[in-house]
Amino acid sequence: MLKSLRNASNSLIIKILFGAIILSFCLWGIGDIIRNYSTSRSVFSVGSIKISADVFMHQYTQEKQRIRNSGERALSDEEMRKLNVGKIVLDQMIQSATIEQAAKDLGVIIPKKSIIDVIQAMPQFQTDGIFDEELYASIIQRSGMNENGLLLTPIRENLMKTQLFHPIAVGYKLPSFIKSIIEKDFAIKREIVAADIKLSDIPIKKTPSTEELKEYYLNNTENYKKPEERDCAILVVDYKKLPGAVNISKKDVDKYYEENKAAYEPKEFRDFERFAFENKEEADKARSLMLKKRMSAGEITKKFLAPVEIISKKEKNDFPTDIGRELFNLNISGVSIIYQIGNKFYIYRLINVDKTNVKNEKEIKSEIIEILKSEQINTPEYYSKIKDIKNKIDDGFGSGKSIDDIAKDTGMQIVELKSFSKAHINQELENLIPDKETKTEIIEVIFNTNAKQASPIIDSKATDTVSYVVYIRKIDPAKIPSFEEIEDFVKDDFYRNEKNTNALEKIDMINKKGAGASAEILKLNEVRKYKISKKDILLYEKEYSTEVEKILKQIPNINILFNVVSSLKNGHSTHFKTATGDYIIIASRKISDKAADDSSEFAKVISNHIDSNTANDIIPLAINAFKGKMKVKIDKELVEEITKTSDSNENN
Repeated sequence: MLKSLRNASNSLIIKILFGAIILSFCLWGIGDIIRNYSTSRSVFSVGSIKISADVFMHQYTQEKQRIRNSGERALSDEEMRKLNVGKIVLDQMIQSATIEQAAKDLGVIIPKKSIIDVIQAMPQFQTDGIFDEELYASIIQRSGMNENGLLLTPIRENLMKTQLFHPIAVGYKLPSFIKSIIEKDFAIKREIVAADIKLSDIPIKKTPSTEELKEYYLNNTENYKKPEERDCAILVVDYKKLPGAVNISKKDVDKYYEENKAAYEPKEFRDFERFAFENKEEADKARSLMLKKRMSAGEITKKFLAPVEIISKKEKNDFPTDIGRELFNLNISGVSIIYQIGNKFYIYRLINVDKTNVKNEKEIKSEIIEILKSEQINTPEYYSKIKDIKNKIDDGFGSGKSIDDIAKDTGMQIVELKSFSKAHINQELENLIPDKETKTEIIEVIFNTNAKQASPIIDSKATDTVSYVVYIRKIDPAKIPSFEEIEDFVKDDFYRNEKNTNALEKIDMINKKGAGASAEILKLNEVRKYKISKKDILLYEKEYSTEVEKILKQIPNINILFNVVSSLKNGHSTHFKTATGDYIIIASRKISDKAADDSSEFAKVISNHIDSNTANDIIPLAINAFKGKMKVKIDKELVEEITKTSDSNENN
C-alpha cells in the first residue's frame, strides 16, 4: 500500500489528502502529541501511550485561541466556557492516541520515504511542477512553526489513518469486535419526533407602516425587477403544406395498410411482480399462501426474504412461448406456477393489464397518409421545392417585405408570442416546438435578434419537414416597477419574509437546546413519532417497514433520513425546508439497544453499506471499537486543574 501511495504522489488523491491535512490542522491544532513525552503527571493514557500535562496545556491553549478568533467577533469568556473546550481537546487527543495505539498493535509503520513523497508532491512546494527545496524552507520559516508541527506529524498521522482504516472502510476482513459493534449500532432503535413549522401559523409581530414597506422595497428592488419582454412572430415553414408537393392516393393508402396490417392490431401489455426464491420448498410455501390469501409484496418479501422485482410493459412475445401463454392467461392478481431458471425459483403475479386503444379506420388512414407524405418528402424533387421556398423567404426579407406578407405569399402560418421572457415558460412555444434542442436554439435567437429584425431560417433538429423564422416586433426592456405599482405585492412579500424569519428564529431556539431539543419539539402541535433504526432503513427495500414508509412521506429522500438516524446526536434536532416553503423540524432519540442481527440478509446489506459509505458511519464506530479494546485512563482532576489554570492566566 505504501508503494501505491508513493506511485500516486502526483495524483489528485494526494492533493485531496493535503486538503484533509490542512482541515485537520485547523480543527485539531497540531502538536507532536504522541511522541513528545513528559516526565510529569499524565493527563490520560491509552494503552501504552501517555499524554503529559504540558502537552495537554499546549493543545488546550492553542484550541482556545483558534476558537475565540474563528468567527466574525472574538467570543466572550462566558461563551468560551459554554463550549467546554477542555472536553473537545481531550476527546480529540484521546482519539489521536487511540489511532496511534491501534497502529502500533497492528504493526502499521509509516516509512519516512512515504512522508517525503507526499511533501514533494504538494503543489505549494513546487516550481514548474518540480519540488523546490528553497521554496519549501521559506514557507516553513514564514509559518512560524517547526517542520514536525506543521507537516511531518500530521502527514504521518493521515497516512497512518489511511492504512489503518481503509481496509475497515471497504469492509475487508473486519475484525470480529469491530463487526460486532457496527452491527449493534445499526440495530439500535431510535425515536424520531417531527413537527411541521408552517408559515401560515407563524404570527406577524407588527403591521408595517407605508414607510417601512417603502424601505423594504428599496432594500429588495432586484427581487421586483420585471424581466425584459419581447413580442415576436414565428413563421412556421411546414414543407408538407407546399402546394402540390405531396400527392397521396387512396390506392397508396390501402396498399400500405394491407402490407402493414399487423402493426395496427391492438396490443396487450402486462405488468407483473416477480419473486425470486433460493429453493423450491420456500417457493412452494409462498405460492400456496399467495393462492389462499392476498399478501402484499412487502409481506411476502419479509416472510420469505424473497426479493421482488416489477416487470413492466411486457408483451406475450417477450417471454418464451410456454411461459408467455400461461402468463397472458392469468387474471388480475393471478399467480403463476413456479419456474426454475438457473439456481433460482421464480413466481409471477399479474398486477396490471394495459390494452392499447383500438384505432378506427379513419385514424389509421390519417396516420398512413402522414407516413407516406414523409416518404415522398425524402426525394430529390421534393428537396428542390424546399430549396425554392427557402430562397423565396430569403428574397422576400431582402426586398423589404414584412413577415406577414411572406406568410401570405408562401401560405405558411405565423404564431405570435406576446410578452415573451426568459423568466417564464411560454406554453405556446412549448406546444409549437416540442423538441428541446430546436426550442433552445429558438429562444437564444429570440433574445439575440434586434427589434424589427428577422432571423435566418432555422431548421428543426427533430424533422426535415419544418423550419422557422423569428421576427421581433417589439422589445420592452427590463425595469423595476415603482413602489406604488406593486405596493400590495411588496406587502405580501414583506409578510412572507417576516414569517420565514420568525419561523427560523423559532427553529433556531429549539436547535440551540442541544440534547433537550426533542423535548421542545414534543411541545409543538401535531407532533409525529416514529421508531426506526439504521437497519430498518437499509433493509427497507427488502423488508417493508410501515414506520419507514410513514416518515418517508415527510422526508422523501431516504439518504437524508439515514443521515438523520445515523448522525443526529441523541436529543438534538435539525430542520428541512419543504417544497411548499414550510419547515419540518426533527429530532432523534436513542430509545433501546437491540442485539446484533446475525441473519445473512442483514450481514449482506451491512457489508454493501460499508463498501459504499466509508468514513461517516464506519470509521467513528471502528475507533470506538478500538478504544473499547484498550485501557483508557483519564485524570479528570488534572484536566480540570489545567483548564482552570489556563483560563485564569489568560484573564490575568
